[in-house]
Amino acid sequence: MKIAFLGLGIMGSRMAKRLIDAGMDVTVWNRSASALDQFWNEGISTKTDIIEAVTNADVVITMLSTPQVIEDLAFGENGFVGVLNQNSIWINTSTVDPESARQFGKRSKAQGINYVDAPVAGTKQPAENGELVFYVGTESETMGRINSILDVLGKKTIHLGDVGRGSSMKMLINLLLAQSMAAFAETVKLGNALGLEQSLMHKVLTNTPVVAPFIGNIIGKLEENNTEANFPLKWMLKDIRLAENSVEEDLVLTKTIESIFEKAELLGMGDQDFSSVYHTINANS
Repeated sequence: MKIAFLGLGIMGSRMAKRLIDAGMDVTVWNRSASALDQFWNEGISTKTDIIEAVTNADVVITMLSTPQVIEDLAFGENGFVGVLNQNSIWINTSTVDPESARQFGKRSKAQGINYVDAPVAGTKQPAENGELVFYVGTESETMGRINSILDVLGKKTIHLGDVGRGSSMKMLINLLLAQSMAAFAETVKLGNALGLEQSLMHKVLTNTPVVAPFIGNIIGKLEENNTEANFPLKWMLKDIRLAENSVEEDLVLTKTIESIFEKAELLGMGDQDFSSVYHTINANS
């Protein structure tokens, strides 16, 4: 099986490497050529032209930044979907809004391509260790053809039904992730105002069932003021906006969270980890 992997950022580079280490036939491509260097130096098939990268691929995997970038690369002038072989598979692991996922699926099907809506939960280390969770929307027959790939990349695959349902579930997960981080940060701010020590709050709160488990995993990072990106804040803000724009309902809390993350981005934290919002909220505490 010939695989083309498109997008070699924090997540994509690690995912592609896992497939290569598993002995799969992988060609990699990235918009900025510098990301290809580590693969080129290891003798891995690299392409600077996206059409060359996907030519004769049985499976194309994308891990790209935004729905618009995917739209342009897949369906724009010289889009890669137009050169794929009939009945080949496109697995999109990027986080997009459900409507974009459905449109990508519909347009791919019109050209004889099987689209898989497969956003992932997990950050840098899970991607490196093959511990991602996939939320998948596609036909059952297509699932059977890609399980061996997803098993290398992740610890769990949840098939949710038709295209768009994977992206819908990912909207919920990322929104909870953002809300939980902001809620914890503001709780600590309240505690500071009440005279409680930060280290005490961290120890006590992360050992209660009311704090999201992931916060306990990164508490050391927060205490060290380590803002190295596992999941950049600018992409979390992108996902918050996608969630808000996916429905007509008035999502009051989502709008509040959006404004908090917008403030952090304006303060120059866009390329830092999304948990940096903790420091934005507690800047004057």
